[in-house]
Amino acid sequence: PRGTDGERSDQREHLVGGALEAHRGVVAHGTARRRRVRGALERSADWHRVADGGGRHANRLCQGRCGAAVEQRRVVPVKVLVTGANGQLGRELVRQVPADVTLKAVDRQYCDLTDPPSIAQVVAEFEPNLIINAAAYTAVDKAETERDTAWRVNAQAPALLAQAAERIPHCRLLHVSTDYVFAGDASQPYAPEDETGPVSVYGQTKLEGERAAQSVLGARALV
Repeated sequence: PRGTDGERSDQREHLVGGALEAHRGVVAHGTARRRRVRGALERSADWHRVADGGGRHANRLCQGRCGAAVEQRRVVPVKVLVTGANGQLGRELVRQVPADVTLKAVDRQYCDLTDPPSIAQVVAEFEPNLIINAAAYTAVDKAETERDTAWRVNAQAPALLAQAAERIPHCRLLHVSTDYVFAGDASQPYAPEDETGPVSVYGQTKLEGERAAQSVLGARALV
């Protein structure tokens, strides 16, 4: 059976935390790094609220906590770009910005994932340390007849995001995938290393996106 929503949520939180900590490991050393690990991913106590999605186009920039607090904790600020800002996951990521993160969240109005130049421009201008690709074509049934659109968003876009990230030193890509990359006939929850076997266009395109991102960035791509 496919994992429950709660399990997937826990996995997402673990992946996001791991990605942010991996960045800190690149830019910091020794005791300075150890001092900030504890509590670095706590929910912000004083984050700046931005406009809710609510059908409106999103191009949001917010800081998890005031600069003084970040400086006092000697935390290296992390710049995070989130795609799919108006989606369920994107909205939640914006709502819970960690204390030491400057986050830019964009929707398709500002970053059209079917348009390669749009992706390259947004990433190049912001120069993030981490890209979280929370955008996807998720209409599972419609994907069977809208294969091209599903492929461009789910497969091509992750490859383009990875290529843009590759141009920025130490930039990582966290690509949010789906359990539809598996066949769905297992008797227990899937593990990331289990054999894939998608049975739908949606699952196939999401798997292509995983492979494309990892092919370009290697260990700098997290799925």
